[in-house]
Amino acid sequence: MIWEDILRELDFAFQPILDVASGRIYGYEALLRNYDRAGFESVFALLDYAVENRALYTLDLFLRRLALQRFLQLPDARKRRLFYNLDNRLLEMPDYRQGNTHRVLEEFDLPASTMVFEISERHQFHSIERMKSMIDTYRQQGYRIALDDYGVGFSGLQLIYSVEPDIVKLDRFFIQGVDSDPKKRLFLQHVIQLSHLMGGMVVAEGVETEDEYRACVRIGCDLIQGYFVGRPLFIEDSIRTHSDSTARDLLHADRESAIPHLKPGL
Repeated sequence: MIWEDILRELDFAFQPILDVASGRIYGYEALLRNYDRAGFESVFALLDYAVENRALYTLDLFLRRLALQRFLQLPDARKRRLFYNLDNRLLEMPDYRQGNTHRVLEEFDLPASTMVFEISERHQFHSIERMKSMIDTYRQQGYRIALDDYGVGFSGLQLIYSVEPDIVKLDRFFIQGVDSDPKKRLFLQHVIQLSHLMGGMVVAEGVETEDEYRACVRIGCDLIQGYFVGRPLFIEDSIRTHSDSTARDLLHADRESAIPHLKPGL
């Protein structure tokens, strides 16, 4: 497979993340799309192929630049944050170097605070210390760190302790039906309390209904992501006007309300 042909097909869709307190869009998660057109059945298959060919870091740098280019076309992008998924296996790549993201951001005249790097337990950390060193460097440069898919791995508490994430993203498993599941609410309350004590924020991922939204807000989630807020969208898609007061209306009004949806990316 020719890398130029693969890269030519790839694109991003962006899913909004809502700030509960302000009712405004806090940021967008960049979600890789069109990998199927490049010959891969999933994002993970593409990343695995890059790892096998020792090209993950090169691919990642291309994707960071592409994500930022597309992100800047979103409404009020310079006031938002870009959530970008980081595959920890890039640390194993022979060409891995620190500092390249900073140079890309300088090209776009964006501060480091724009970027939120998401890490997860999907792939084993061969060296927690090396990962911690990279994260410490990112944080010193002004980037923010999010712990993704929290609650589905086996070392979540260890990662919170070691990484001290700025943001914890709660996995959809714990959000689905949380409004009617007291065990899930109890678990989430403890995770939220721990995250807040460590100075972090909490994102409820995969919120699909108003009842789930209300339950997540009541137990203290800071940010909301999911179809109820908005589906992933391509830049070319038409975007409906967002009302900054929508979330506050939903929280405090008794009348039926809904958050405007963005046109979904395919």
